Amino acid sequence: MSVSISGLNELQAELSQMTKRLDSVTELTGDIAQILKSEVSRNFENEKSSFNGSWIPSKRAIKHSSRTLYDDTTPTNKRKHVTHLQDSIYSKHDFNSATVGTNRDYAKYHQFGTAKMPKRDFVPIDESGNLPNDLIEEIIDTTKEYILNNRRR
Repeated sequence: MSVSISGLNELQAELSQMTKRLDSVTELTGDIAQILKSEVSRNFENEKSSFNGSWIPSKRAIKHSSRTLYDDTTPTNKRKHVTHLQDSIYSKHDFNSATVGTNRDYAKYHQFGTAKMPKRDFVPIDESGNLPNDLIEEIIDTTKEYILNNRRR
């Protein structure tokens, strides 16, 4: 009995290409940073946490909002408030990290709450610094696609 395996040269070439893609993952970390920023934007737009459901409405924020948008597709035609905080959200990345953040000092009060203000957590992390499972899955899927399919923009 003998077994013949063909195509090893092609397999070796593909594995070599995958290895090369892993040598420079800056594009991948850029994609991950954009995923994180998109999640933050969705949290603001939907006024929801990635973990805890809807934010408790802030009467002061409604009254003092710098801009107000109306979403005609929302059944209640509820107001969407776009604040300086939302406008300050940025993403950045390098070879080994993806970051989403803001330069607003008061962001921590919004994220974690205070004695007088309920939290309105917009960054998709819990108290232990963990991402929600669906976001982890999206990042894993993006990573697999990057490695296996050599996706280029």
